[in-house]
Amino acid sequence: MQEGRLTIYNAVYAFDSSYGRSFRNYLSEHLNYTYLNYLSKKIRRQDIFDEHVDYIYEFNQTKQTNEGYYQFLKKEMEKILTKREYIVYTLREVQNYSVDYVSEHYYLPKKTIYNTLYRAKQKLHKHFNN
Repeated sequence: MQEGRLTIYNAVYAFDSSYGRSFRNYLSEHLNYTYLNYLSKKIRRQDIFDEHVDYIYEFNQTKQTNEGYYQFLKKEMEKILTKREYIVYTLREVQNYSVDYVSEHYYLPKKTIYNTLYRAKQKLHKHFNN
């Protein structure tokens, strides 16, 4: 939508009637070009994502370790946070899953996830900074 508005805005200032074309034809060509350019970028990005999805998934997920410090923090978080807060916080902040993923797999509205994350962060900040 925004690309279309910008195309119209740019076409108004770039239109030159000396080429013997009407503004309507000029604008139509530019809108078609912009739309096709947008679609080709979207398709290319999707193709790149599909081609490298395993690599992207592997390197964007935090590796869990069995280090003592990590286990200590995990146990402390379980004590401090409610079950929902713990699940949402670990999925989003520790394991780097998207809010969309958490929302779809745990049937929670996005607003609830954001509120839960906020409460969890406040509790953890208060606990570990005192």
